[in-house]
Amino acid sequence: MVVLMACASLYAVLQLAVLGSATRSTRIGTAMLAVATGCLACGAVTIAAELIYTRGVALLTGQDLGDVVETASYTVDPFIEELVKILPLVLIGVLGVRRRVQWGLTDFLIIGAGIGSGFALTEALLRFSWHAPSALSDHHGGVVLAISLSAPTIRGPLDLAGSWLPAPAGSWDLFGTGTANLNLHLLWTAVAGFGIGVVFRMRGWRRLLGLIPLLYASVDHAVNNLDGIRSPTGIGGLAVAAFEAVRLRLPLVIFLLLIATTVIDLRLVRPLRRRHPELLTAAERSGSPSVAALGRYALVRPLWTLLVAIRFALVRRAAWYALADRPGDEPPPLVGVVADCARRIDRSADPRRWDRAVQDFAANRTSASRWLRNPWVIIWLAVGGLPVIYFVVGGAPLTGTLQRLMQTTAVLVLSGVLLAIGVAYGIRNLVLLLREAPARASGPWTEGLLRIVLRILVGTATCAMSVAALILLLAGTGRYDTAITNYHLIDALSDALFLATIVLLLAAVAAMFPPGGLALATVGGEAIVGAGVQVAVARLGQAAILGLAGYLLMSASDYGDWDEDDWDEWEDRNYGERARGGRQGGKGGRRTGQPGSGDGGRPGNNQAQNDQFDDAAREAERRLGRTLSAEERKEVHQEITGGNSGYHDIVQAFLTRYG
Repeated sequence: MVVLMACASLYAVLQLAVLGSATRSTRIGTAMLAVATGCLACGAVTIAAELIYTRGVALLTGQDLGDVVETASYTVDPFIEELVKILPLVLIGVLGVRRRVQWGLTDFLIIGAGIGSGFALTEALLRFSWHAPSALSDHHGGVVLAISLSAPTIRGPLDLAGSWLPAPAGSWDLFGTGTANLNLHLLWTAVAGFGIGVVFRMRGWRRLLGLIPLLYASVDHAVNNLDGIRSPTGIGGLAVAAFEAVRLRLPLVIFLLLIATTVIDLRLVRPLRRRHPELLTAAERSGSPSVAALGRYALVRPLWTLLVAIRFALVRRAAWYALADRPGDEPPPLVGVVADCARRIDRSADPRRWDRAVQDFAANRTSASRWLRNPWVIIWLAVGGLPVIYFVVGGAPLTGTLQRLMQTTAVLVLSGVLLAIGVAYGIRNLVLLLREAPARASGPWTEGLLRIVLRILVGTATCAMSVAALILLLAGTGRYDTAITNYHLIDALSDALFLATIVLLLAAVAAMFPPGGLALATVGGEAIVGAGVQVAVARLGQAAILGLAGYLLMSASDYGDWDEDDWDEWEDRNYGERARGGRQGGKGGRRTGQPGSGDGGRPGNNQAQNDQFDDAAREAERRLGRTLSAEERKEVHQEITGGNSGYHDIVQAFLTRYG
């Protein structure tokens, strides 16, 4: 169930990111980090703010806490929640004031949607993640929780694929008819994010127009909560009905807003292409459309050149937005970075350069066995193991009994011990992030700094909530107790079992602080491949904004002093080394032409010979500008059979016969 809820939240943001691909400058990984920010950082701040407000008012006025919480749920709390959710977007704008705003309106809308979707995920996880024993499968691969007459539902893959901006969880009515399942927090924060974008991107009095979407999101949130508690009549009832009518059409409004932001951003950057040709590749300057030029480069050596092309396009848009922010000023440093990347793309359009770069990188990577022996990796696996068992293995209808069996004091104590270890592990990683922040702050790329800041905020919130949970555990809170009672946040926190809350925090620690060498999306989309490569990327300076792809781009574009004979020698040595199971060591002496010697000619291993022939055929197709037929391949293969032809000789045979 937890996996399905998380997939729904991420999928909703991914839909917007894909549709906004024409003008967004932010990576999809940053949008995923925004989901984590909404789920953990904004959720934690909101919990603290609402806790302080409701308890403070009850203490100062002497009112019953329940009455204070109920009144606050449709008066103060909606405004607190909407303001907290836009704080990361305000941070983006403030950073842009100093180094120019590098985002378009599309970016503000998408990241706002990500934060809102993460906030909705927090409520869904706290409410339903521990109800697997009551789960029933539906005919679409989803889950129905038999815990009330309006049974909560979680979409399966089939329903999810055909939905637009899905919510992590919805509900069914008494008769089994599906009701509207709106991801309201996503919709509200997307609207507010658009407004924040207007504030920071527009000029003069038009900036004030951006406050209208923010005000609408807050008021509609309050009206929605009021309608859930009371049923206003008269003018109040008409107002509630009007807001509801608009609310039901918010998914369409977001779609139309995305189209509008795309058009506005395209009009903003189109003139800058002509004024700054240094940001274009050679193919683009010669008249080729950007999609075609970067598309051809992406096919040079997929997956790596595809990753470079995508990230280059995004960073270049950030440079264009920065230029548009202050058109009369001196170009920002990011322009020089992008221009350098464009030149390197032109120099690295030869597949052989990427073969050499990837091979050099692979020769120095950390082995899996060595990675698994790292003590921090062992700690991470221990911290993340219990959530996997509880929420993934035991989170399906068929295995839901496992969650019930784990509701024991022993598991609660074990989870507390693991959480204490996780807090120490998280603090250690926070220190590393804080050390990295100054280097990002001095760089030209605002998104790089923002990613570090968001990870610090999310990590700090996770550690703070974990410490609070440990205090409650030491105070005697039991496994069937709730962390806090009589609470708002749609009563989600008061619904969650204390054990489930601790296991969720363990999952958050593991997700936000993966060890070096592990993957991607949850923590922001950067592949970290070991300390050695991190240092190498940091030293590369300009192209470091492309991540690991930038490291390989730098390597692939730096073989500038090699002529054709050097490349021919390296290619033949490469196949010879592969035939013997060895590694390529760089440029060597002259080729001897001995088969399988590693210094040129035909490899001695049949598999290596086939690889050499296939690669040579692909290179010949690239030079000929067409695809070779099976018959043409067969003719050249028969021609070289029995000889000592190396890679270059095979390519030349194709060109001589069909060129």
